[in-house]
Amino acid sequence: MIIWDFLLRYPIILFSLYVLAAVVTLLIFILQLRRYTRSAVHRSDSMKRAVLMIRVPKEDLKEKQQGDNPSFRKQTEEQRIDIAEAFYTSISQTPHGSWWEEFWFGRNDHFTFEIVADKDQLITFFATMPHHLRTYFEQQFQAQYDSAVIDEVEDYNVFESSGVVVASRLTLKKPQEFPLLIYNKLEVDPMNALTNVLSKFEKHEGAAVQFVIRPARNHWARRPARIAAVMHQGKKYEQAHAEVAGNFFYREWIAFKYLFFKSRAKREQGIDIRTEREYRLSPMEEEMVKGFEEKAGNPGFATNIRVVVSAATKEIAEYKAYTILGAFAQYSGTLYANEFKVSKPSVSKKEIEHFIYRTFDERKSFVLNTKELCTLYHMPLPTTETPNIRWLLSKKAAPPFNMPKDGVVLGEVEYRGIVTPVRIKRADRQRHLYVIGQTGSGKSVLLSSLAVQDIMNGEGVCVIDPHGDLVQDVLERIPKERADDVVMFTPGDVERPVGLNMLEYETPEQKDFAVQEMVAIFYKLFGQEMIGPMFEHYMRNAMLALMDDKEAGATLIEIPRMFTDAKFRKEKLKHVTNLIVKNFWQQEYEQSQAGQQAADMLSYVISKIGRFLTNDMMRNIVGQA
Repeated sequence: MIIWDFLLRYPIILFSLYVLAAVVTLLIFILQLRRYTRSAVHRSDSMKRAVLMIRVPKEDLKEKQQGDNPSFRKQTEEQRIDIAEAFYTSISQTPHGSWWEEFWFGRNDHFTFEIVADKDQLITFFATMPHHLRTYFEQQFQAQYDSAVIDEVEDYNVFESSGVVVASRLTLKKPQEFPLLIYNKLEVDPMNALTNVLSKFEKHEGAAVQFVIRPARNHWARRPARIAAVMHQGKKYEQAHAEVAGNFFYREWIAFKYLFFKSRAKREQGIDIRTEREYRLSPMEEEMVKGFEEKAGNPGFATNIRVVVSAATKEIAEYKAYTILGAFAQYSGTLYANEFKVSKPSVSKKEIEHFIYRTFDERKSFVLNTKELCTLYHMPLPTTETPNIRWLLSKKAAPPFNMPKDGVVLGEVEYRGIVTPVRIKRADRQRHLYVIGQTGSGKSVLLSSLAVQDIMNGEGVCVIDPHGDLVQDVLERIPKERADDVVMFTPGDVERPVGLNMLEYETPEQKDFAVQEMVAIFYKLFGQEMIGPMFEHYMRNAMLALMDDKEAGATLIEIPRMFTDAKFRKEKLKHVTNLIVKNFWQQEYEQSQAGQQAADMLSYVISKIGRFLTNDMMRNIVGQA
């Protein structure tokens, strides 16, 4: 009551408390709303990421020629890893949203890089990112790895339905200004230890090492740079760290001691009271300062590192996880370098969900610069001898700059994210096209596509299909406006046979062409050894004589009558205008019809036409004039 009476006596204080309560309530509401929106958006965005499988070729001609030269091998490994550093540097300026979007929805500009040992005992390298950053990622990556192939794939699954999954997280033991040992300070490629462990996984076991990174805020490098600057003044790391990273009150206490406790202040400033000389850093401390400066001198990424293992039992999964985590021990061992602290592998639902959704956990993140990142994750080197890595077995080449711009489309080529249609010109098609491939490789699909494109373009198309599947596919895709142009020729339809007169022609040139093609068909049917010059001579003159009677028309079934029916032959010769053909029938043929040899020749010629005459289906087709 006393307090309430006091507040009533001073309403300005009461009003101020009301305003403060309203502001606090509003602030709590905003923070809770932001937490909800971030959680909802992050879960949704995590399922809308592009999953890319990355493969690089193993062989390098120059490196193969050098063989096992140790100095060249070490130099080559460092140069190859330098490529990864250049890539990380290029994506350190990844564009992100406005501050308003980041406040309410958080950042969505993180990349994940993963090394996976799948259930088929293959080691594969993956990268994922938001779809709006995919093109940006591919451009930056292939600018450095020009021979790499990037394929978007379905998300992988290392989990067995009947297995046990354990997860672990890696963080830094020391403050993040301490650098990790990097590749040029290690004897061998540091990723060899990791890939060798992953290559030992059995079938139906799986594991993944996941690096979730995003560009760090620009101010991250201030602390290591300032600590190095303070240590250059002759102060030890503990003093420099307390001065730079300490809170406001601590820094004010330092200033107070400097004024009133000069002797102690001198010690803390690095001055020896007895000699009044500045404290000199030891070689180890100088190396530490150099490490701080190098770390601050390269772009940084806020990083999460996770390890997930799937195996038949929990004991096996934990053992396998510890073998992977042991590969990270090589980055520790010196006083001036950082090292990893690992969490115990456990069946943690939350940690496994973070892995599945590729969550960036800001509270447990730490900053690594580009040199540290490329040491931990880079593409396998040509010198890597780890088995079961999914290498690129053949390189992709860029399409020629003079690709045809017109003509039907054969397919498309995708190179570095750019899709270019592959066309064939009309003039090239007239030189014939031969499609070869195994069953199921897409021959019929290609032919169907070419036929449909021609139909769409108003061209005349003839599709001959002995099986019927190709024709059915083309028929289903014919547009309505060309339905009346379709002629369906089915030889097996004996009820309504379609006529195909092999001797039909319009011009003299077509007549000669039809005769030549018909003779070629006989050669195809019976072979060179059965069809000789005499057969060709007799057949050619018979067809030419029949075809001169344009009004009556000529078909294959009338050819035997030219040899056996004198009255029919005489009637047809009335229309023959070719003197050579007429002389053949009036002189040469008449003179050859004496003796047994003439009868044998006649039977020889007519027997070759027999299969067209005796087969009802064929006779109904080729016998229509």
